[in-house]
Amino acid sequence: VMGLIMGVGTPVLVAAYQSFLLGTAIQDADSRARLAMERMLRELRTASLESLPSPRTATTLTFRDQDDLQITYTFSGGQLTRNGIVLAQNVTAGTFTVATSPAPLVNIDLTITTSGQGIRLLSGVVPRNPWR
Repeated sequence: VMGLIMGVGTPVLVAAYQSFLLGTAIQDADSRARLAMERMLRELRTASLESLPSPRTATTLTFRDQDDLQITYTFSGGQLTRNGIVLAQNVTAGTFTVATSPAPLVNIDLTITTSGQGIRLLSGVVPRNPWR
């Protein structure tokens, strides 16, 4: 009887544990992606309008913040970096789109994939710093 219970119960417990691990991995990737997105949006709000590149879509964005510090975000090699420091991994797609009409706008499109599950974040920000 114990062997029968173990034979039926073990696969159920293994499946539940694997499901838990998958959920934890997805939640971790989602929180890291959201944190990276919030940081980019916060810094882009302080970007000097003059330092933004001309309208285009690219995987790299360089601008100057309110303290006149140069900041470069890059989507490359499955990572999102800020001045060479990794902010997010498992990045499967990422672009920055800069528009100037009718108002300055920077859109960020970020997709992170973990355990076969994709998490896509889209957001836009209007820089508030017209000087420099």
